[in-house]
Amino acid sequence: MRTILSCLVLLFGFSMVGSAQSSSAIALHKGIKVMPEFPGGTAALQKYLGNEIRYPAYAREAEIEGKLIIAFVVTRQGTVTNARIIKGKELGHGLPEEALRVIKKMPVWRPALNTKNKPAPFLYFQEVTFRLQ
Repeated sequence: MRTILSCLVLLFGFSMVGSAQSSSAIALHKGIKVMPEFPGGTAALQKYLGNEIRYPAYAREAEIEGKLIIAFVVTRQGTVTNARIIKGKELGHGLPEEALRVIKKMPVWRPALNTKNKPAPFLYFQEVTFRLQ
């Protein structure tokens, strides 16, 4: 298996009527042989986000839409830590807080593996778009 020295991967996108969020995951890292994985893979991550994220009522009433990017670390043990908004905090109206709430309560992931097949911490970027339809 070829070693991934640097990767930028757009994993998926989705949109839902009603709660109307779309998400995609972007990962960037050097020296990683195997990317971290949400339990059940990309489809399960998509389903998790779709089921768990709720469009805040105040944002819906004010017709606030927008994109957030959340950075977090998938640790060597697969836990999600250090989640923070890196883009979109200015949207307010509960949107950043809702996205962070869901990210912080994610189940344990399969951790990334480095070139020596050892678990490695991984900085992950998750995009969440709130859109009314």
